[in-house]
Amino acid sequence: MSSSIELEASGLVTAAATATAGSPNEENLRHELENALESACGRAGIVWTAYQLERTLRGRDAAKTRFTDVAHGGVVIEYEPPRSFSGGTALKVIAHARDQADEYAEMLAEEEGPPLDEYSLIVWDGAHISFGRYDGAEFGWGPIGPFSEASAARLLQMLRNDGAPLVHPRVLSQLAGPDSDVGSRLLPKLYTAVRASIKPTSTTTKTRLLYIEWRRLFGQVVGVQSDRLKNLLSTQGRAHGQNYEEDPAAYLYALNTYIAVVAKMIAAMSLHESSQDITDGNVPIASRIDLLESGQLFAAAGILNMLNGDFFAWYQDDQAWPTYSDDLSSLIDTLNVINFDVSRKNAESTRDLFKGLYMSFVPRALRHALGEYYTPDWLAEHALDQVAWSPAETLLDPTAGSGTFMLEALKRRLAANPLASARLLLEGLWGLDLNPLAVLAARASLVVFLSDRLDPADPIRLPVFLADAINPARATEGGGYEHELQTEMGLMKFRLPVDVVNDDEFFSLLGRARDLIDADYSSGRIMAALSAEFDLHTLAEASRVDLAEFFETLSKLHLQGWNGVWCAVLADRFAAGSIPRCNFVVGNPPWVKWSHLPPGYAGFIKARCLELGVFSVDRWVGGIESDVSTVITYEAVDKYLADSGRLAFFITGTVFANESSQGFRRWRLDAAGVDMRVDFVEDFAAVAPFEGVSNHATPGDYPGSGDELSGCVSCLDPTAQLNKP
Repeated sequence: MSSSIELEASGLVTAAATATAGSPNEENLRHELENALESACGRAGIVWTAYQLERTLRGRDAAKTRFTDVAHGGVVIEYEPPRSFSGGTALKVIAHARDQADEYAEMLAEEEGPPLDEYSLIVWDGAHISFGRYDGAEFGWGPIGPFSEASAARLLQMLRNDGAPLVHPRVLSQLAGPDSDVGSRLLPKLYTAVRASIKPTSTTTKTRLLYIEWRRLFGQVVGVQSDRLKNLLSTQGRAHGQNYEEDPAAYLYALNTYIAVVAKMIAAMSLHESSQDITDGNVPIASRIDLLESGQLFAAAGILNMLNGDFFAWYQDDQAWPTYSDDLSSLIDTLNVINFDVSRKNAESTRDLFKGLYMSFVPRALRHALGEYYTPDWLAEHALDQVAWSPAETLLDPTAGSGTFMLEALKRRLAANPLASARLLLEGLWGLDLNPLAVLAARASLVVFLSDRLDPADPIRLPVFLADAINPARATEGGGYEHELQTEMGLMKFRLPVDVVNDDEFFSLLGRARDLIDADYSSGRIMAALSAEFDLHTLAEASRVDLAEFFETLSKLHLQGWNGVWCAVLADRFAAGSIPRCNFVVGNPPWVKWSHLPPGYAGFIKARCLELGVFSVDRWVGGIESDVSTVITYEAVDKYLADSGRLAFFITGTVFANESSQGFRRWRLDAAGVDMRVDFVEDFAAVAPFEGVSNHATPGDYPGSGDELSGCVSCLDPTAQLNKP
């Protein structure tokens, strides 16, 4: 035991005696003893994690809810009234306290993921204390004894060894959420920087470019504001000293940026060597952030595309950097008290960490106003069970979100082959999403899940791409891929050769090209430089011409001030287009009515929707007022589903009943001559699987019909399983 702990033990005993004598009740005693522990830990050099007062715990039985007194990581303390462990009712009080601590530990282990025997248990009335632990078969407790220097030293040693909490969404929300100390300082400063970048007098900056493109591509839904959303913006704005109601889009971009920064830091900290690099306080914060945002930390761990297509690194180069650089350093210090050793957690608690992070960082009112309803893990399990997916099969989620279905598939592959490498576990799994924050979250979830299996000598490409399920890059008859992309400069058409897109160095090639474009290289100089580095001379002449034209277009965008992240975005779009047909396509596509799509985007995809035949032929019943989930379903079958493959989507039930979805219910791709068969439709009205959604059947409607929510999302959610003969 360290001398610092022994020195502090005596003072802690004195402080505890004073607190016990002066406390009239359990609540006051807990407050005073926690303050004494925090002071002692600070002087002893023990990292202190603020305790969670009466933390809510829920077990597998949803009706079973408990409130734990105090949990410092793996140290659970059950406080009781002062001196209640002595006197006529002492035995009853002690037994109850121990039972409470036992139950809290069981529920914490279920929620957080570590083995039950890693929790240290304490019952304490200020004057007396007892220590307990699970031994693998049952809970065992030591005798009740006076709070002495020996027991004080033992308590401090427990806090040193086990007091750092294992990474978990609740812990992240408490320590680093938007309403935490560091969040309430950093988030409003990011918001101010975003707003400053778009003032009429502002020059064109990286912040301005990325924000405008993000707002056009991904931020359109902020125009749909419910009263609850307005109240949320007002409440959080007052807490942060900002008028967020004035510019919801800027607030959402700042919030997404904040969440992205936290996600990237967590992913880096889950990698042992990277964690040391980013948390070294002797290194200037600017250098540590550069290591993080450049992707070097992830590349060194064997990840090739962690930050590809990232829209949220603008803060690093913004002129407001000096106003929040210290807050970024504080954020790293705050996260550094968390234990990111996920090998101590079971796979069930590790998967989809960032879905939990997002749901705990973003209030329900805001998520629902944006049409975001995340798939519960059990529902993803159910879908894979229903379609009989096996770990040897290929699988794609074309609207992956934070990666729930991919992570469920990974969990099953890991169970089938516990010694598999990261590359083997990911082989034949893919995910797409149009939201850059969702893509980053899914990639970060994969990094954390696979952190102990990554191999720098065998680097991997995380198979989650920033791409549009409705508008993928398409193969051409000439042996290439073509992709049309809407930008602030208008509609752009890009073409790349198949042999370039399918090459293992594709992402490295386009990453290097981005550097050259940013350095004002012409298309010819880019081709010359890349030919020397990547052996482009082996390409056919037609492929070299296509590649040169590709770089010429990007160079023109750059000269007009709009290069932004297009190299990285296009790398993902083309990679998504090259995904082979899969045996299984699963997911939970967005439920958005046609009338709620951005007009420019709706016009852009209308021709494709007509080609797919998903609209009703009767214009008087809303011929094109179908749900976008129907378009994604047909596109997924046409583009990604293998012959005799199976598709399972959770989609709004209205499409099985309303006349505007009549085209969807034909179950045929006319242009491809493909017929589909519906194996089954499940109605989840009675289950209400999506948080905050009130489901109810409408009498006389088909199974799965329901009402709208917030003007864009239906309340009922059947699964349609399709077979492609």
